[in-house]
Amino acid sequence: RGNRVVAVLQGTEDQKTAAAVHDQCRHKFGALACPTKVLFHPALPVLASGKIDLVALTSWLKDQI
Repeated sequence: RGNRVVAVLQGTEDQKTAAAVHDQCRHKFGALACPTKVLFHPALPVLASGKIDLVALTSWLKDQI
C-alpha cells in the first residue's frame, strides 16, 4: 500500500554489488520481497548509541526515491 522495499548499503556505489544484493534477495525471499532499488550511502547516520538513525536515514531516502 504505497511502501516499497529498498536496500541501503554503506559505501560507494557499485553496480556489481547492487546486482548481487538484488539477485540474492530475489533468490532467498522471492520477487515480492526483493528490493526495488539498491542504494548506497557513504556513511550511514548513527545515534549516540551507535544504532542507525532511522529518522535521518528515512529523510535521506525521501530525497533519493
